[in-house]
Amino acid sequence: MKYFIVLIFSFLLACQKDTCNESLGSTFMNVQLDSLKIDINNDVDIKLKLSTLDALPLNYFTDFNLILSDNNPQGYWWHNAAPAIDTIFVNNEKIQFTILNDSLPIIGTSLKYDFHLVFPDRRNYISCEHLGSSDCYYLDFSFVLKKVDTLNYQISDFYWDETLNKGGF
Repeated sequence: MKYFIVLIFSFLLACQKDTCNESLGSTFMNVQLDSLKIDINNDVDIKLKLSTLDALPLNYFTDFNLILSDNNPQGYWWHNAAPAIDTIFVNNEKIQFTILNDSLPIIGTSLKYDFHLVFPDRRNYISCEHLGSSDCYYLDFSFVLKKVDTLNYQISDFYWDETLNKGGF
């Protein structure tokens, strides 16, 4: 009897379709560098242009968290430059952030910056469903920033990646 209940439960789980992830696809279609400016405090303001999933509302993107941990979700070390950021703003069209002057490279040198954002479960924002506890979506991006001279910086090796972390059952 116990095996029969497990079999029925497994069958029922298999019947519920994940309409939050598999049918909708990725949250981010494209992330690209839009602008870099030096502000009045000699901090660097960077803007990234986003192409995102149309089904998600604006408040989905503003409810992100900047990850401050030196460990990734699996507990392994990762480079994280979050302490270098003074302010960060996210919506469905852009990510805009400021890197503090004391975290910037000096003339003729380069520094690599890695940032990790986490976005919430979609089912709290749109009509969709999936089994288990809450999913989350990680957006990781990195780049190398070089200080060319007293007034100019150059960005190279820009990279981004989105990862779905499905909640447990």
